[in-house]
Amino acid sequence: MLLEFMNIIRRDMIACGVHCGSKQECLQSMTRMLEVGGIVSSAEEFLIAVNEREKALSTGIGYRIAIPHAYSKTALQLKTAVYLLDNEIDFDALDGQSVRLVLMTAIPEKDMRSYPELLKRLSGLLQQETTRKQLLEATGADEMFEILKRLNED
Repeated sequence: MLLEFMNIIRRDMIACGVHCGSKQECLQSMTRMLEVGGIVSSAEEFLIAVNEREKALSTGIGYRIAIPHAYSKTALQLKTAVYLLDNEIDFDALDGQSVRLVLMTAIPEKDMRSYPELLKRLSGLLQQETTRKQLLEATGADEMFEILKRLNED
């Protein structure tokens, strides 16, 4: 069964205009957001899993976008937190560009098999110039949520 990526995004897990001084500060803030939202049971343990994943290969996919994610026993739900930063941060992206849009996904062990297809679909959408432009120019979380909903319908 193909997962719909809108099923993994909640409006309350989207924040725009966030300022982070570094990649690590961004990852820490996002893992706390996931913990407060009941998506992970421990921000600290999930952050360890995310950092391990980042050591293997940066999730800065280019185009000023990063998609950090990790499989973890602390992940209670397959959900994504979205940050649109008001600044750019170095994320060791594949194209060398700084990042402004970060989509962090918590992946429970039960979703390990189905997540790669969803990630492939999301990555493909994020590589489309029109989509990136809309997301990077969103003026608030409500607008970002609506853009993501429309993408799901395509």
